[in-house]
Amino acid sequence: ETDRLILRGLRGDDAPALAAIHGDPEVMRYLGNGEADASLSEAYRSIMIYVGHWSLHGSGKWAVVEKATGRMVGRTGYLDMPYDWPGLELGWTFGRESWGRFAAFLFMWQFVLSGPLEIASGYIGFSHYLKYMWPGLSEWGGIAVAFGVGALNVALLYRRIDSVGRL
Repeated sequence: ETDRLILRGLRGDDAPALAAIHGDPEVMRYLGNGEADASLSEAYRSIMIYVGHWSLHGSGKWAVVEKATGRMVGRTGYLDMPYDWPGLELGWTFGRESWGRFAAFLFMWQFVLSGPLEIASGYIGFSHYLKYMWPGLSEWGGIAVAFGVGALNVALLYRRIDSVGRL
């Protein structure tokens, strides 16, 4: 939540706003197949996918809503579909009338969502690298090393938030 925006779960009554966003050819230019689709049924289908992702994975897309108007202006978050999907999708989509107004918000959420993934990739990469130096290390041993390195980093870097503020 910021001074102007809140994140909340997508709801069925978001379909008209999402259809308007998805119906803009300029918004959809680089998304999906690049074709705009302003149909309410397709917007509602997208909402069902996002809500289902939350139910199955405990994570997914949020609606971005202007506090002052209560209007949904976009969506943000990530999807990780296991079938017929090119991979992890981390991103946001906003209606054109909102472009250029949320740069700080987008940067913050991109970092919040991508930071843990990048850190986890480092731990996993370290465990794979360690397997070259220690060929007998099993798959579970590599996972244990990744968790161990992560726990060690948390222990070494843990600080109370007020001590960070003094820096």
